[in-house]
Amino acid sequence: MYKYSSEMHTQIELNDFDQPMGIPLDHNNRWYQLAELIPWDDYEAVYASKLSRTEAGNLAKPFRMALGTLIIQTRLGTSDRETVRQIQENPYLQYFIGLPRFQTKAPFDPSLITLFRKRIGNVTVDQINEDVVSKNHDLVMSAEDKLTGTGKHPHRKGGPSNPGGGSSGGTAAPSNTDGADPGTEKASEASHSSKPALEAKTAGEAPNGGTLILDATCAPVDIRYPMDTSLLNEAREKAEAIIRRACHDNNLPIPRMYCENAHKEYLNLAKSKKPSADKIRSVVKGQLQYLRRDLHYIEGLMAKGQKLDDREMRKFVVIRELYIQQKYMYDNKVHRVDHRIVSLQMPFIRPIVRGKTNKPVEFGPKFDMSLDESGLARIEKFSYESYNETETLQGAVERYRARIGHYPERVLVDQIYRTRKNRAYCKEHGIRMSGPRLGRKASDPDLAEAEKKVEYRDNSDRIAVERSFSLSKRCYKMGLVMEYLDDTVHTAVSLSVLTTNLFEILDAVQSLFCLFYWKVRNFAVFGWEALPSAA
Repeated sequence: MYKYSSEMHTQIELNDFDQPMGIPLDHNNRWYQLAELIPWDDYEAVYASKLSRTEAGNLAKPFRMALGTLIIQTRLGTSDRETVRQIQENPYLQYFIGLPRFQTKAPFDPSLITLFRKRIGNVTVDQINEDVVSKNHDLVMSAEDKLTGTGKHPHRKGGPSNPGGGSSGGTAAPSNTDGADPGTEKASEASHSSKPALEAKTAGEAPNGGTLILDATCAPVDIRYPMDTSLLNEAREKAEAIIRRACHDNNLPIPRMYCENAHKEYLNLAKSKKPSADKIRSVVKGQLQYLRRDLHYIEGLMAKGQKLDDREMRKFVVIRELYIQQKYMYDNKVHRVDHRIVSLQMPFIRPIVRGKTNKPVEFGPKFDMSLDESGLARIEKFSYESYNETETLQGAVERYRARIGHYPERVLVDQIYRTRKNRAYCKEHGIRMSGPRLGRKASDPDLAEAEKKVEYRDNSDRIAVERSFSLSKRCYKMGLVMEYLDDTVHTAVSLSVLTTNLFEILDAVQSLFCLFYWKVRNFAVFGWEALPSAA
């Protein structure tokens, strides 16, 4: 049940927050400032539409309490129980989730946090993230400009040392699109925007400007490393439990399943420090035979009219698919199969080959994330299946154009995105793609040096997306997702991106306040003329 009341959900002020201790709350606290950045009331109706309006049942918690709790948990990296304890002890956290006064009693049971994730969903979180990023884009840009003191953000057109969009030293910035030697007339034409882009500009469209950074990563989930023998052993044990339950409820004799022999064979391999390939293959063969017998028993029970409940039926479908995949790999002596199941609890998770030194294969959803000039992130594509990230570049650029009104001046990506198709797309729209251009190097030494400087600057600025990945994985729970449902895993990743953006914006707000305080203090001590940059 859910009831919406305008009086109950009215945005309270910090001075109205009733605290029995009598200590006034600080307006500079991060949770108070963070609460001002989120459009709580705009999504109250969306949240209420997902809940029942009947009189029966308990009254649901408001949207601010649900989303605020998830943001607190994402920022602190705590469990459900510990998150409730933190809220119970901290008046700022209670104000953040919308409580009117401080209370020593827990505002809700920890089990409700799982329902919060399901009710809000990743779609709502992504919409909130888009609204927050759009509304605070100029604020973050202004903070960066004032802190650097150059008047140009490093990701803007031209860069901090390049106000006019050209390279340093008076030489025109070379375009990083494909072309021949810049010394020829053909290369001179290729070094500028292409003809369609020029026609669009003359037709009234805004010129290209800004930066789009794009990269892909994997958010690993909390699963055991998927060894074939351990997966088959676990599937066999779950199948045996289904058989025992069905036979017990219907007064049927339990068939012979050789449970002890199967368990001993698995333990004999699991306790070996360095088992040989022949021994592993022998144990896999045995586990497949045991599992095939169990699946035959379950199918026989179902043929006789014995019904499985919904949970057992889902397990049976996953176990049967796992058996088919493992049998295929065993018969064909391969270790690769499409849509491979690596976890029985999370059958939607797939192995993602990343090619990293410490983790060549990760297990979790794969997604592309983009950063604009302000350094705030958006999820461009999310998938549990492995995909080629080169396909997301053009869609991300078009979405950037829809938001800003023009194409970016440059797109900063790594080597995998620099396909001929993407290069041709960027060249058609007058966009500079990071990395070396195809063809021979420039014959002019000055132009070659200018190209090298532009390439180095682009590669340096592209590190911002790697920094954002690192920050989200170290500080905002993206490094190990603990949720176990496909929709809650997606919501957890979206919450990580949203929380990262919120605290990036908060840092910009606090930086502007510190800069203002520093200028006022120096003005009081040295006078205004001592700080001409303060104007």
